[in-house]
Amino acid sequence: MNRLSSRQKGASAIGNIIFLVALGFAVYLGIQYAPQAIESKSIDSILDTIKDRHQVDPVTDANDARTRLIKLLQINEM
Repeated sequence: MNRLSSRQKGASAIGNIIFLVALGFAVYLGIQYAPQAIESKSIDSILDTIKDRHQVDPVTDANDARTRLIKLLQINEM
């Protein structure tokens, strides 16, 4: 009959719990910050487009600027 070794083989329950807590925290952070990062990049893209368009065709009226911004927001579905 084989004797069991005195050393444990595999992960302990505490190690598994710590791993699951760390994994859950990473998922929580991903859920919280991924949409914010995507929205921030979209807004940066919109502002860069406005800046580039302003250099080519300057805005003379606030209503024209508002109309251009609304069109860009609708294109990006924001």
